Amino acid sequence: MPKKQQFERGEELDRVLFLCDQQVPFHDPRAVGLAAEYARVETLEGRGFTEVVQGGDWADMTALSIKFLRHPEHMNRIRHDFKIMRGQHERLSEAVGWDIPHRWIAGNHEERFAIYIIAGNPELAWLLAPDDDEERPKLDVLRISGMDRFDNISYTGPYGEVYERRYGRNNQSRFIFKHGDKAGVYAAARELDGVMENGMSGHNHRAQTIMKTTYNGPKAWWSIPALCNIEGPDCPPGYMKGNGLRNWQQGFGEAYFSRERALFAVQTHIIHRGLMIAGGRMYRDVRGKIG
Repeated sequence: MPKKQQFERGEELDRVLFLCDQQVPFHDPRAVGLAAEYARVETLEGRGFTEVVQGGDWADMTALSIKFLRHPEHMNRIRHDFKIMRGQHERLSEAVGWDIPHRWIAGNHEERFAIYIIAGNPELAWLLAPDDDEERPKLDVLRISGMDRFDNISYTGPYGEVYERRYGRNNQSRFIFKHGDKAGVYAAARELDGVMENGMSGHNHRAQTIMKTTYNGPKAWWSIPALCNIEGPDCPPGYMKGNGLRNWQQGFGEAYFSRERALFAVQTHIIHRGLMIAGGRMYRDVRGKIG
């Protein structure tokens, strides 16, 4: 008789939650809230997370940019935006547990702070680099946002640096988390071509997946959708004028990693106007666009 297939269910996996592109104050509170609620339910039912990765563009920092039109209502509100971000971090930390580490990866919007200093006040640029006897610069987004008051979050920057997560036996395999710098309908393919390693990124505001088979096995890349508003007048300032339809999607991602094998799995959760199906459940935001 043929042998029966064997299914292993007992191996413990690492699980990483990936969020990106909230772009406060242009975040959609419904989407941010659904991501936190999903994390809370999964943790409460014993399917918790090992780590949370904030993939960049957490704050929009429009007032520091000269690329897009500066509206009067965007001025002098960065301090308030950082307060909103701290509230989001507190809510998510309560959902997954305060002992779970968070990694914040710099995006191009976090870079706006450094560009603002270097371009407008170059005599202060030295504050952006650590001295020889320092681990961190005197000024960075982690500090000016007040996020450094939390012991459970660390920062990977400047923009362009990646967070490499090792997994498998003896940590021989790696998975790349980054904000991303490619856009358009082929962004995921271009990100994969840039590193030829498994990974995920944000930046593109689109859900995309690409896979290529190499002599070292299949390599794949996931472009994770955004948590900012993707339609209507509250969208982030961008390349489009008016309130026309954007080819953006809303949601977040997660990845599972084996501790003993070179295996991982990725899921992308899509949110549509305050509704989401994830983990076999329907999630619905009933508060509306507040907070």
